Amino acid sequence: MNEHTTKSSPGGSGRTALWAVLALALAALAYLTLGLAIPNNPLYSDRDANGISKYQFLERCQEQMAEAPQMSEIRSALVAQNVLGEDDGIHSEMLLDSAELVDSIRVSNEPGQSWTLAAPVLMRSQLTNEPLLQAYSRCHYDREAGQAVVTLQPTQ
Repeated sequence: MNEHTTKSSPGGSGRTALWAVLALALAALAYLTLGLAIPNNPLYSDRDANGISKYQFLERCQEQMAEAPQMSEIRSALVAQNVLGEDDGIHSEMLLDSAELVDSIRVSNEPGQSWTLAAPVLMRSQLTNEPLLQAYSRCHYDREAGQAVVTLQPTQ
């Protein structure tokens, strides 16, 4: 006769308790992530209400800076002043750090706009990376056109 055969499984109640603890841990993690972390994230934004997230808005503002109508005027003025060579271009970089940029994003009061951002930028030579001048940028998201619109103003 085999004495090692039993009809009950040892640890059955321990396994149930383990599953209960695991379920509670997952529920707590979901609450912390969805209930607390996301709304307190500085990049959290209501895409339905604003048409675009803050993160995407910030990216589009930085991308559109090179396309700003004032960029060619600034370049022409720098070439005329012999600060920039004819074969050189300019690129811009935001002077604020990431946290300051996010804190600078506001909801616009203008109709048809959602986000707005005003921040200083530094214009640099593309060939030498030398700083050329500081400018002030304003960016807003045009909900109707679905794009960020940037204007630049030199501060010299």
